[in-house]
Amino acid sequence: MGSEYEGLISFDRNSETFSSYLPSSPKGELAVAVTTICPISETKLLVGTRSGLFIFQIVEQSFTPIDWEMEGSMEITALARKGESFFIGTRQGLFVWAENSLFPQAVSREVGIPMLHINALTVPDSGQDLWIGADQGLFYWDEKAKRIVNPPHLLWPKNTAVSAISGFKDTFIWIGTFGEGLFQFDLMARQVRNFRHEPDNPLSLSENSILSVLMSQDGAVWAGTFQEGLNLLDHNQTAFSFFPTSDLSGEKSGVNAIVSEKKHPILWFGTDNGLFRQEIPTELLEFTDPGARSGLPSVPIYSLLPAIGSHPFLVGTGGAGLLKCQQPHLPLSELYFEKVIGLQSDEILALAYAPPAGIWVGSVAGLDLWNINSDSVRNYPKGQQGLGEGEVTALLWDQKSKTMWVGTSQNLFRFNPTNHSFAFIPLRSDNPDRPLYIFTLQLDSKNRLWIGTDDGLQVLSPSRDSVSRFTISDGLPSNEIVSIHIDEGQNKQSLYPQIWVGTENGIANFSGGNSAPYFSAIGKTAGLPCLSSRPGAIHALDNLYFGCDRGLFWLNSQGLFKHHSQLQFTDFKLFNVSVPFRDAPASPLHKPIWESDSIFLQESQNHLHFEFSNLNFLLAAQRNYAYQLLGFDTSWIEAGSRHSATYTNLEPGDYVFQIKSREQNAADRKVFIRIAKEEKTGTWLYYLLILVGGIILVLIVRWNR
Repeated sequence: MGSEYEGLISFDRNSETFSSYLPSSPKGELAVAVTTICPISETKLLVGTRSGLFIFQIVEQSFTPIDWEMEGSMEITALARKGESFFIGTRQGLFVWAENSLFPQAVSREVGIPMLHINALTVPDSGQDLWIGADQGLFYWDEKAKRIVNPPHLLWPKNTAVSAISGFKDTFIWIGTFGEGLFQFDLMARQVRNFRHEPDNPLSLSENSILSVLMSQDGAVWAGTFQEGLNLLDHNQTAFSFFPTSDLSGEKSGVNAIVSEKKHPILWFGTDNGLFRQEIPTELLEFTDPGARSGLPSVPIYSLLPAIGSHPFLVGTGGAGLLKCQQPHLPLSELYFEKVIGLQSDEILALAYAPPAGIWVGSVAGLDLWNINSDSVRNYPKGQQGLGEGEVTALLWDQKSKTMWVGTSQNLFRFNPTNHSFAFIPLRSDNPDRPLYIFTLQLDSKNRLWIGTDDGLQVLSPSRDSVSRFTISDGLPSNEIVSIHIDEGQNKQSLYPQIWVGTENGIANFSGGNSAPYFSAIGKTAGLPCLSSRPGAIHALDNLYFGCDRGLFWLNSQGLFKHHSQLQFTDFKLFNVSVPFRDAPASPLHKPIWESDSIFLQESQNHLHFEFSNLNFLLAAQRNYAYQLLGFDTSWIEAGSRHSATYTNLEPGDYVFQIKSREQNAADRKVFIRIAKEEKTGTWLYYLLILVGGIILVLIVRWNR
């Protein structure tokens, strides 16, 4: 450990004794204040002091100074190791050093980033990232560009100094500030939360000035404060959770398909790197190790079909054909997969079950029907019998009409099993000459066919004689609709069910009802860990599961939109000048505006300007606001995304200024305002002169008598 007056201190756990070691600068001066330490090896430490940088040999118990000339203070404020490089934080910016280097080298900065006064450095467990805390804010080391940049996917509040950082397993970065409390940055969801001291809440942070922060192996967060001791934070879960799908080599991949088993609490995920299984409700994904014993090759997996009755669990692969597993609930080490013979292609893109024993298989070569009982296959090549030239990308069996809907990379078709022919189904498009790519197909309880295409979400009427189309103009984040989930639990009597869709630019939801669908887009600003969904990779159990390019994420659809309000006043101005708070009777503000419940003004102070913001910085970008001055405004004023309001020439009286997010019914924040009426000096002087004049006149009359 480093100390202020006793240099470097070691603690012997066996004897429970301390030893002190004092480094000396190259000039022979003692550098007793050790500010930071970083291990080099089992026998060496890199030691930062207020007078420079040293290497401490643990066995020899000796210091070797690193000869390094730097303008100004030689104080070392932070150290972090990233691979074979050591990053050094100072009052003059960031430096990098390696053992084979003569002296540290200054690193470059992105244009617009000033010279940094660095307070903290951290490298999360994977060693991939370096986060930099400074008086000027939060920054990030861009390994490819070899320079300091603003943090990716994070809007950090301006002029908020970072005093401490702790990272854990590439999931969270915890950021301590001097005055603004503790921040949690979710690296997966790209979401920020702010924990602050609340005077009326004994369970809140004890103080807003954080000097140190640590996230331990068990997930507990410890925060050391300036004057109010140590805090242990029990933080709440966010709406999203993320499971990175990594194989045995650690390589992450996108999730292409998701299914569950009805008889066993199991979810299966097909990815670019292979097959995963999850025991519900645990949060552990197990990688199905490919090998000769299992018969499962290391190939992408594009489609899955769960075990139904005595029928096997089916895995459609990208290069190894269709694989079947008779007992998928066994331990992973005991699983065995066998290839289905007779299909046209080994590139399997879609699967569908048609009772009693038919498995329809879509591939890059066309359509196949596999009879499970007889183990025979009938082929329908693309370009024949009315089937188009495109790859078969989506399948849906319509039990009511006993027909198969076939989506391809070149339009939609319906297969008639009676005469074994295909019929082309026209859909809507801005360019009628361009074939539509069909990603996914779903039927609702009213027998409407919902179709995900590369030109919007399309709905074929129950009579099949009309088509509706929904696009970006209807609230969708993208016109590429790659996955659909229909939830009719609460909307069985409504005209439209609740619809969830995955797109190339986030997900979207329509809550159902009797009006035409208008979708609410959900992107990274709402905490979505990745935008690009995978075709067909959507599944619903207790939660809604989505597959995307980076892995698997799930959300609780019931609690998704229940955001804790963090709308707050940020500034108050009189005549366009910010009002400082002072503990004095004549001051309008006795506390900062964000802590104030009341403002007392004089009649001449009647030009008011308020600024406000959502302290959940990433959610703030998608919020719309409204405000109202009770006593002046008769209704709420829609402000859109504007964060301010101005009132001029207000009459003396009592007012209440309140603000809210537009979607809320009640005010999020309000402040009482009293404008006192000033007594007019001229009026009193006028009456006083009349009185004095009257008295003098009376005295003169009496004197003359």
